[in-house]
Amino acid sequence: MAVLRLKLSPTQRAYVEATERHVWLVGSKGEGKTYSSIAALFAHVGRQDPANVPISVGIIRDTHENFQAHTVTSIKRDFPGLFTFKNDFHVMLGPNIVAQTYGVNDLDAVNKLQGAQHDCVWIEEPAPILETGNAGIREEVYAFADAVLRGGKCTKRLQISMNPANKLHWTYKKAIVAPATNTKVLFMRP
Repeated sequence: MAVLRLKLSPTQRAYVEATERHVWLVGSKGEGKTYSSIAALFAHVGRQDPANVPISVGIIRDTHENFQAHTVTSIKRDFPGLFTFKNDFHVMLGPNIVAQTYGVNDLDAVNKLQGAQHDCVWIEEPAPILETGNAGIREEVYAFADAVLRGGKCTKRLQISMNPANKLHWTYKKAIVAPATNTKVLFMRP
């Protein structure tokens, strides 16, 4: 397989190379959060023993429709031909990555994660973005996502890419006020 040569800012590189269990990337729309998150998945694969790949990834967004409309569009633009999507975009396959996508805009949808076991979970845009129709993700989903990082021999990673949240949203508390141990929070600068 060819080596990917990606252009990354120092902040993006720190996010991609972070080995903490919880890694947050906060920045405004269009700053490369999705691009960095895909690069981080490849870096995570590269840190594993080759006998333990492909890795299993869970990708969580508020709705499956927003995943298709926004995340898939960015992935296809930035990584053309590298990923294939199956089962109405519920499965994403790439080099040494098998990803299950989840739309979890309410607590009932969290049940979709029951029984899941992933080496890495990526939560995209957990804070609401009203102008794009993103309802955000509940705090319980974050806790559940951390819980499905079990089993297997790979290092576990929960990565969160998001627009800045207001101080009342749970992500502000988790990322700024009282981050969990083994957490790194990075901020993109325009």
